[in-house]
Amino acid sequence: MNRPVFHPVHQIISIVILLFFTPSLLAKPLGSYDVSVKIPFGSKHPDAPIQVQDWQPMIGKSSCINTGRNPDGQWQKPVKMDWVFKYILNGSAVQDEILKEDGSGAGSIRQFDDKSGQWFVHYYSTLKADAPLRYWQGKRSKDKIVLTRVQKSFSGKEGSIRLTFFDFKPNSFEWLMEWVSLDKATVYAVRKISCVKDGVM
Repeated sequence: MNRPVFHPVHQIISIVILLFFTPSLLAKPLGSYDVSVKIPFGSKHPDAPIQVQDWQPMIGKSSCINTGRNPDGQWQKPVKMDWVFKYILNGSAVQDEILKEDGSGAGSIRQFDDKSGQWFVHYYSTLKADAPLRYWQGKRSKDKIVLTRVQKSFSGKEGSIRLTFFDFKPNSFEWLMEWVSLDKATVYAVRKISCVKDGVM
């Protein structure tokens, strides 16, 4: 019995069909770096900017103590909260979500811009619907991530708000919000958060 003979053209056509209609064994499907049962907080896409890993110390779920200051300068009673960081947009950006013990919440979308070399962090909360969303920008420098935005003080003085993530440890990190005057001579702590990780990748 004669075996069928495949013409070279048929072989080429077969290869083209396999390339275009069969998922690549080398590439993961769309969204495979997002949150899933296997990776509960997602993971960085290998083609995403290396800076996306800036948030790795915070990725996961943390139990935190949030302490704010009143306009009169007095520190408020500390509030317990959960803070969750995860990779989104198929591992190319980071989202965080806050849930306080009083039921209020907040969150941010964190995207890195290659052209400016800056992080853009858009913030939203249950307390106020901003349109457009308020945003901070900045970058990681050594062992800190510093973000700023122009904002007046409680008394109406010109300056900016500075957010700093620091003191990164395997199971904890710190966060500080400060108001800084235009000449940087006055730095005033507005809010501080201390976190202990209870869910890591």
